[in-house]
Amino acid sequence: MPDDAEHPATAGPDPSHLSWSRHRQLVALLLQGATWRVSSRASLLVGTLLTAVNQGDQIVGGTIGWVGGARIAANYAIPYMVAGVGFLSGYRTAATR
Repeated sequence: MPDDAEHPATAGPDPSHLSWSRHRQLVALLLQGATWRVSSRASLLVGTLLTAVNQGDQIVGGTIGWVGGARIAANYAIPYMVAGVGFLSGYRTAATR
């Protein structure tokens, strides 16, 4: 039977660069884009739905102001962060003192 090196779909990426033990490291991974592929998909879907429901009337009516724009940004940023933290939670290691 062939080993995993011949089948990249089963080998998977090396997750060692995703391990973290302190919250500062978690934030750094998020800001570096370590979860971009996972988080961007969730953010796009959830953010679009939230924006349509919560600010859709303002967008259609052309009455969106800077506060509405900030809310739209939050509609995308919050799901991005939640998806990233959820993804990275499986890579948390014990903190060393």
